[in-house]
Amino acid sequence: MFRDFSKLRDWSVSRLARNHERKKRVRKQIPADVEVTVANNTDGMFEYQSPNKVLTLSMEKYGDEEFVNFEDLRQLKRYLEDFSLVIVDVNSDEYSVIDIARSLRVNRSYEEYFKSILGLSDEEMEEEYDIDLEELDDFIKDSTLEEYKVQLEGRIKKTIIEHSVALYREGELNDYSKLQALKATRPVDERETFLDYVKG
Repeated sequence: MFRDFSKLRDWSVSRLARNHERKKRVRKQIPADVEVTVANNTDGMFEYQSPNKVLTLSMEKYGDEEFVNFEDLRQLKRYLEDFSLVIVDVNSDEYSVIDIARSLRVNRSYEEYFKSILGLSDEEMEEEYDIDLEELDDFIKDSTLEEYKVQLEGRIKKTIIEHSVALYREGELNDYSKLQALKATRPVDERETFLDYVKG
């Protein structure tokens, strides 16, 4: 009986390609002494002291930066995951931002940033060695309403909301529909007065 092996061959090629891609994205072993720059991405002061008091961070305002080695970075995982702190630079040509995020298991937040905020492909994301926080503001101002709404429910929604509030306060976000979507993120009893409260 004749068998058509062309489909099997195509399946094998496809499987090899998927396996190759998977290997490319596997978590790398990051040396403990690799230095990473993190930035304060909150609308105020960020302070942290580890339980053993070995690691202390004190960043007075948005955008302030500190150097942290990879070993100490593990203690900051929850802040990196919600983008209160952001990995803005990796001081090594061997490891990208997503390599660091993947090793810390906070890669989903960073993948969302690279893909949805910057519009990068999987391959392009692998080659990003720094992050510019101003790109979040550019997204908020330039995105469509639907794109904006998606991010208000995404993994980094906290930072999208905080940046939106700051932009509105500074008079840089005046899109009525986006402001209504922003209001909808608040508890029902706060929505009507929210924007007035923000303006102070």
